[in-house]
Amino acid sequence: MKKELTPQQIDHLHEFCEKHYVPYYDLQVELVDHLASSIESRWENQLEISFEQALYDTYREFGVTGFSRVRMSREKELLKKYRRMLWQYVGQFFKLPKIILTIALSALLFILFRSTEKDSVIVVSFIVMVALFEIAYFVYIYPRFFSINAFSKNKFLLGNVFRNIQGMFATVPLLLLNFASFLNMSDYPSFLVWFELFVSVFMIALSFFIISLSFYVPGKIRAHFEEQFPQFAKA
Repeated sequence: MKKELTPQQIDHLHEFCEKHYVPYYDLQVELVDHLASSIESRWENQLEISFEQALYDTYREFGVTGFSRVRMSREKELLKKYRRMLWQYVGQFFKLPKIILTIALSALLFILFRSTEKDSVIVVSFIVMVALFEIAYFVYIYPRFFSINAFSKNKFLLGNVFRNIQGMFATVPLLLLNFASFLNMSDYPSFLVWFELFVSVFMIALSFFIISLSFYVPGKIRAHFEEQFPQFAKA
């Protein structure tokens, strides 16, 4: 009869991974699968050996740095998978209607730039709105409606990757401030026209990008998380 790991032994493998510097539960799952397969393979030939001995023999096979190399390799694969998944969600958000709306709103903003000499006021106003939104979003909206609600003792690489992408929000006001300074260069009218067009498209596209990362993508991530780890999801 084939000998298989018990739920308690699976939990022990998670604890083993955490003790060996693997804090993220979703990464632990990848490594636990690897360890479990190796242990059960040993039991096929040596049914009498204990779980502890099989785990010790498996770990010893890795060598001094072998487990760390496997961990880094699996982490790299998981990071690539999560980043690809997140950008796929962003791509799903930018369908044809939103592309047409982006073009139309960019044209309207460009007309507004051309009809006033207060281009920098428009950009600064946009910066203030983005900054206020960021504060409201990260303080109240995201924690209340979109965060991955898991038990506090568990960390997830998926949440960490998404937080890093959301961290790009913080650079938006600084980037737009540089744009505002360029828009005052009235001594170069031909350059100014093209730059106003660029800023118009950039500001509208950025608005949709922020919306996607603030509402659409977090909803998709939470649904993915609850599907993969229902034992940790909370209503």
